[in-house]
Order: sequence, then C-alpha cells, then structure tokens
Amino acid sequence: MVHEEQNIADDVLKIIKATLLVESVDMKDNLFDVGADSLTLLEICTQIEEGFEIEVPLESVWEAPSALDIIRIVEDCVHKARGLTVSGREAETPAS
Repeated sequence: MVHEEQNIADDVLKIIKATLLVESVDMKDNLFDVGADSLTLLEICTQIEEGFEIEVPLESVWEAPSALDIIRIVEDCVHKARGLTVSGREAETPAS
C-alpha cells in the first residue's frame, strides 16, 4: 500500500486508536500511560508494518512510545523504503 506523505500521520493514528480502542490520542502521551502494554505496542507495530509494508524497529518504539514518536519512526522507515532521505531527496548509493 502506498501512503501519501500527509496521510502517514493520519494512518498511524488510526492504527493506534483502533488498537487501543480509544476515540482520541494526544500526540505527546506515552502510550503506556493511556492503556497500552507490551503486547498492544507489538500489535500496533505489526499493523503498521502490514499497512505500510515496512519494517519498524521495535526497540525504537519501546524507547519513544508516544504517537508523535511512532509517526516520526514510520516516516523515517517509509522514506528509507522508498530510497529517500527525510528531506525527500534520493538517498546516496555508495559507489561500488
């Protein structure tokens, strides 16, 4: 599934809210403080990986488990998967 840049945050928030079974999530709240546990966070990562067709570094999510942090991690993963840097330029390929 290809996600437009502006939709990444919305799609990640939808996954988080659906998994936590809540109607809203404050972007800066630690998800552990609003009902997530280790299995819930793993489910969020699994849903993101399936929906975005990327690999999410779980340890990064454990270290920064707010919605905003997870969105940034997903944006970075999407850019890497597309061969782009965060600024949208193509990543440099090392010379062989």
